[in-house]
Amino acid sequence: MQLHAEGIEKRFFRKTGSANNFFAVSKTDFDLLPGAVTVLVGRSGSGKTTLLQMLSGLLSPTSGKVFADGTDLYSLPDKALSRFRSTHLAVIPQGLSLLQNLTVMENLLLPGSLYSKSPVTEGTALEMLEKLGIGHLAGVYPTELSGGESRRVAISRALLHRPDVLFADEPTGDLDDENTDLVLDLLQAEARRGAAVLLVTHEAGAERIADNVYRMTAGKLSCERSAHEA
Repeated sequence: MQLHAEGIEKRFFRKTGSANNFFAVSKTDFDLLPGAVTVLVGRSGSGKTTLLQMLSGLLSPTSGKVFADGTDLYSLPDKALSRFRSTHLAVIPQGLSLLQNLTVMENLLLPGSLYSKSPVTEGTALEMLEKLGIGHLAGVYPTELSGGESRRVAISRALLHRPDVLFADEPTGDLDDENTDLVLDLLQAEARRGAAVLLVTHEAGAERIADNVYRMTAGKLSCERSAHEA
C-alpha cells in the first residue's frame, strides 16, 4: 500500500497577547512507499509525531489530504476510518498504549478480534513475544511490566497483524542496545515483506536500515536521502 500526503499542514491556534497560528507542520507533500523503510529524524518538538499522526489517520490535518492507495482517509466517516486503520495500518506509539485490565497476551489478541483480516492465534502471538525476549510475560498485566517490556509488547502487537503500513514513533526509546538492534531488524523485515514503514527516531543507528531519510526542523520537512537518488 502506498501512502501519499498532498499539501498537508497542521496549525494550532495560540493566543499570546494577540491571536496567532502556530504551525506544528508546515504545508508539505510526502510519500510512503511499499517495501521501503523511511526514517524521520529531528529534535523533540520539531513536528515529527504530529506528521506521523496525520499520516496514520489519527489527527486530521488543518488542510491537505492523505491518500492510501487512492482512498482519501479524512473523507471517510469515523467508523469507516477506524476500520481502515485497524485493517491496514499499525502504530507503535511513543507513550504507553496497553489496556491495563488485560494481560499481555490479551492485549496482543484484541486487535485481531475486531477487524483483522486474519485473527492471530495464541501460538503465533507467543512466538512473537519470545522473539522479543518477553515470552515469559504473556500472562502478566501491564502494571507489572517495566518501560522497556511495555514497549516490546506494543511492538509485538503492531508486528503481529502484518499491516500494510507500519508507523513506529521512537520504538527503541526504552531499549538497550541489543533489543534496539533486534527491533530495527524486525522493522526492516516488515519492509522486505512489502510493508511501507515510517520510523520516527532519535536512534543514531537507525539510518542503517533506511531506504529514505527525512528531517523535520521547526515543522518543515526536508529530504536528506532518497532511494530514488541512489
